[in-house]
Amino acid sequence: MQNSAKRLMHDAVICGYKLRVYYTHDNSMAYATGVDVEKAYEATQDCDLGILYLIPHKKIDTKDWALIIHGNNDDELISDHVVGGFIDRWSSETDYGQESMSREFKQRESI
Repeated sequence: MQNSAKRLMHDAVICGYKLRVYYTHDNSMAYATGVDVEKAYEATQDCDLGILYLIPHKKIDTKDWALIIHGNNDDELISDHVVGGFIDRWSSETDYGQESMSREFKQRESI
């Protein structure tokens, strides 16, 4: 069983996104924008409920986010996410991180 949240972060960085994490209880930033998957993931663990935002390297207006809830099984850490964005397409492509991204998906989704 793959850790869906870590896998999402890893794959998003590969496709050119930066990561940002906020605490849900007070909307404060837990991890400033960067590409360190381990630090971003740790930030979601610090608060049990974290909101992961994907920030494109290029100037693209996007509101791609996922709600990460620790306490669920590893393959069910992504509790909710925006519809129609990278995370939505990634979840369909990888069965929420249980399968690897195809080369075609990486090429199509890279920004």
